[in-house]
Amino acid sequence: MRYRQYDPDWNHPDGKRRVLQTEGNQWYPENSESRIIIEVVARMGHGEERFRTRVRNLATIQCYAPTGAVELQDKLNFYNQLNAIVDKVPKGDIKIYTDDFNAKIGPNNTDYESVMGCHGLGEISENGVLYAEFCGNNDMVIGGSLFPHRPVHKVTWVSRDGHTEYQIDHIWINQKWRRSVLDVRNKGSVNIVSDHHLLGGVIRLRIARIQRQVEKLGRRFNIRRLEHPALKRSFVKELETRTEDIPEGGNVEEQLTAIKNDFIESSENNLDQLPTQKKEWITDGTWRKIEERRKAKAAIERARTRGTKNEARQRYAVLKKVVKRSCRRDKWAWADSLDDEGEKTATTGDMRFLYDISRRLSGAKMNPRMPVKDTTGQLLTYPTGQLKRWIRRITRVNSEAPSLHEIEKAIRCMKSNKAPGIDRISPEMHKADPMLSARMLHQLSSNIWDTATFPADWMR
Repeated sequence: MRYRQYDPDWNHPDGKRRVLQTEGNQWYPENSESRIIIEVVARMGHGEERFRTRVRNLATIQCYAPTGAVELQDKLNFYNQLNAIVDKVPKGDIKIYTDDFNAKIGPNNTDYESVMGCHGLGEISENGVLYAEFCGNNDMVIGGSLFPHRPVHKVTWVSRDGHTEYQIDHIWINQKWRRSVLDVRNKGSVNIVSDHHLLGGVIRLRIARIQRQVEKLGRRFNIRRLEHPALKRSFVKELETRTEDIPEGGNVEEQLTAIKNDFIESSENNLDQLPTQKKEWITDGTWRKIEERRKAKAAIERARTRGTKNEARQRYAVLKKVVKRSCRRDKWAWADSLDDEGEKTATTGDMRFLYDISRRLSGAKMNPRMPVKDTTGQLLTYPTGQLKRWIRRITRVNSEAPSLHEIEKAIRCMKSNKAPGIDRISPEMHKADPMLSARMLHQLSSNIWDTATFPADWMR
């Protein structure tokens, strides 16, 4: 930070005091000729002293410009000095300038459309022209000229007799962040002993959201149908006829794609797809009320007159309360019914169903990443450490490709009622005929072992 100290031996004609600045332990007058006050709140070039936000660093510069009675050369010296300070600000920072510039800009923004709006107060002055040109050269915009407030909310300086009012204090910001400025106006109600009104601005940083391409997966298959012997035999028979399509000498990607297509096409012909999941606790009556609310919302958009729109808004407000009240009742009734089922399940000892009920009530999701232990028994929670541990484990366990019997045994040990991956293949599909699935996967696993390459889907 730069420290400030007032010079007691210098008197300004308007009663202002000259500021002395220091670099280290030596004080010096900031500008003895034009008597300008420039205070940089955060010294540029030292990141630890700049304001930090979640988006990027924020640089705030406060300055006091010469009045209209000062010579033109002194004004030019001021803007040259200010421009030298602005050049030190990193380009990526959000720059906000505040304080007294003694510049009247007026409502006429001809030739300055990119610098200011058309809601300034008074007539543009010589200082205002210099000020607008400086903003244009540095890609800044004057916030106080963008918003159509009443004159009483634009005035920033009032003379001692109370008859002269000017808008000479400004807040300006980079043109890149112009849409982030929501409002700039004075705060005349603030009780401060000064001829200037407090000037305030509302700034909200609007960050562009990154649109990520999310691959849409198909709906899940109803694996409950595999519990019927006839459907199970039909599924296995069709899957067995499709195994001939798997290429023997193809690469890993081609083999995996053929296996996935065989399972998916066989499931589509024999297993139904599960319907889209909705909130299980919402009853049919509540869904009908939600549809009525949707129609009421559409009626607001279709309304042509103000009276019709007000009626539609009132109806929508009533239906919104009705839907909220109905959803609350449904959820309470659903939770009470699950509590009763949980008590009955606990008495019978069905812990799997009891755990499912507690998970549905709490809404908690399982963490798919389980910690791995190292050779000393300590848990490895970081992905890099777990990966290295798995590499050491695989290299020590076996030096040969998995056999057909090992793959079949691994399929039989798979847990049922688990969610499928991105390939939409559930464990129950493999366990419908473990030997058939092992024969389909044996060639793929051998190819992976020999080439030391994994399919792209397995790395996601």
